[in-house]
Amino acid sequence: FGRHPRHPLDFMRTVTDERTVLEYLRLPRADLLASQFSARGAFKPVHFVALDRRQEAVVVAIRGTLHATDALTDLVCDYVQWRQPDGYVHSGMLAAARWLHEQLGEVLVEAMTRTGAKKLYLVGHSLGG
Repeated sequence: FGRHPRHPLDFMRTVTDERTVLEYLRLPRADLLASQFSARGAFKPVHFVALDRRQEAVVVAIRGTLHATDALTDLVCDYVQWRQPDGYVHSGMLAAARWLHEQLGEVLVEAMTRTGAKKLYLVGHSLGG
């Protein structure tokens, strides 16, 4: 992915939108495979899925904490048992991960198959990490 040189202060924007992502990453519209750019509630993180042709990869990018609903996901921080008898995970993050899996599971399989992508990257910061 690239960086759009004309918008050095884009990080200060409070709205994440399709146009900004396409311009900043210099991404053709056809390579934006799925997205949710508006906050829809706790445990439903803002994200997009894009094809990175140079890396032969599909990228899932999850926005960090920005909105009040993101903070709710962060604050539901009970640790719950997961997978192994001694494995524990942050319950808010687990709920968000399960929701993303429901939303994107089939999209990712289809995208990897259709494009021939060899890698899958999951990226984010803060809540998105």
